[in-house]
Amino acid sequence: MAKKRDDRKPDLESGRLKANPFAGLGALRESLPGAELPPATAATDKGRTILPPTPDANARIVVRFEVKGRGGKAITRVEGLALVESELDGLARTLRKALGAGVRVEQGDLMVQGKQVERVALWLEDHEFGPVVRGN
Repeated sequence: MAKKRDDRKPDLESGRLKANPFAGLGALRESLPGAELPPATAATDKGRTILPPTPDANARIVVRFEVKGRGGKAITRVEGLALVESELDGLARTLRKALGAGVRVEQGDLMVQGKQVERVALWLEDHEFGPVVRGN
């Protein structure tokens, strides 16, 4: 069996690597133009950047209850959100955690599992997503 390189093992006293190839880069970063860091407005989830959704105050959002075409399973459909696909994914993730129910994006609409019309509408109104109309 081959002998392992010793320089990659951490130094037990300091908790750092013995040979860190990035040690000198910190000082160089400050000398670059535009070295100031942007504010941390984006969250990360498993290495992916999640941007907070930007609600459109003029968008009319319809929240309705549906059963037809789903084998008797009830869903709440949220349509009329004027957001791009990445923002819809982030909103679905946030709404999933807030409601404790399954939420997915389907053809530009949010599909919430169960009869959640009032809860979804209240959450959208609290987060300033424009006028919310409740269907059936």
